[in-house]
Amino acid sequence: MSSIHTGDVASAAVAALDAPSGIYNVVEDEPVTRRDYLDAFSAAFGVAKLRPMPTWLVKLSSGSAAAAVIRSWRVSNQKLRDATSWAPRYPSVREGWPAVAREREASRA
Repeated sequence: MSSIHTGDVASAAVAALDAPSGIYNVVEDEPVTRRDYLDAFSAAFGVAKLRPMPTWLVKLSSGSAAAAVIRSWRVSNQKLRDATSWAPRYPSVREGWPAVAREREASRA
């Protein structure tokens, strides 16, 4: 899975203003497995280990849209990195989810 922190999306959009025209993928540096994604989320928010929905249930409940969820999508931000000086602040969900958890906690204080 590839994902990205909203702050990194914003900085990528600004960087793209100076990039040559084209299509750029804006994702983190390190895609992770669904298991690693759920584990990073659980650890960041201090919740019990989450279990991924079984593939057969995703297919049953989502029909043809299931492919978008269960399929492995290999995506890279290298083209944007090469065209600009942009780099994500949070290279993976291992850093991104803890940052979101800290931001959430700070907003509650």
